[in-house]
Amino acid sequence: MGVGVNSNEVESVANLVGCSTFSSPFKYLGVIVGDNMSRHKPWEDVISKVSIRLSNWKLKTLSIAGRLTLIKSVISSVPLYYMSIFKAPMGVLNKLESIRRNFFNGIDGMDKKISWIGWDKILASKKNGGLGVSSLYATNRALLFKWIWCFFSQDSSWWSRFIQAMHGNHEALSSCITSLRCSPWLDIISEMHALNSKDHSAYTSEILLVNVADVG
Repeated sequence: MGVGVNSNEVESVANLVGCSTFSSPFKYLGVIVGDNMSRHKPWEDVISKVSIRLSNWKLKTLSIAGRLTLIKSVISSVPLYYMSIFKAPMGVLNKLESIRRNFFNGIDGMDKKISWIGWDKILASKKNGGLGVSSLYATNRALLFKWIWCFFSQDSSWWSRFIQAMHGNHEALSSCITSLRCSPWLDIISEMHALNSKDHSAYTSEILLVNVADVG
């Protein structure tokens, strides 16, 4: 794969060296590289895996406590790898929450069923009377904000030095760089400044702190 290089030239050099070529997007260590992660399509694999893990036959054979346990285990394993790197689109988060909500409520396919408890109550911490199921939105943001903490605490690491080389020591956290181009780091910075500009309730802050602790 060549960046800013003609494909014919890449093929020619690859034949000379004796190696194969590839193009983006591609997968590396299970994560898609070079795709636009702000769109729904790159997340279809994650949605599919969650749907399979929360399949209908498990819904029919598990009690409500079993479904709750499975929901917690699935969300702690399947999408976290992607969510720790990329900001998930709201459409994807809503789809995943819909799958979890229907599974917990025992809803099979297009069937309609009364929900005896609101999903926001399920997502609340046990201290606040909920069941402690982590919000996907809060989990995603908490995982992304960890990179900012790492940026300050591991400033001598290779990736931190790369970010500083790309954006400068002080400009790396500046809001002015967010409109120049798209990248996972710029998405994180954009979310950080969006969070700073809002007046969040203590409840929202607590959800974020709980998720930081859970995914640590």
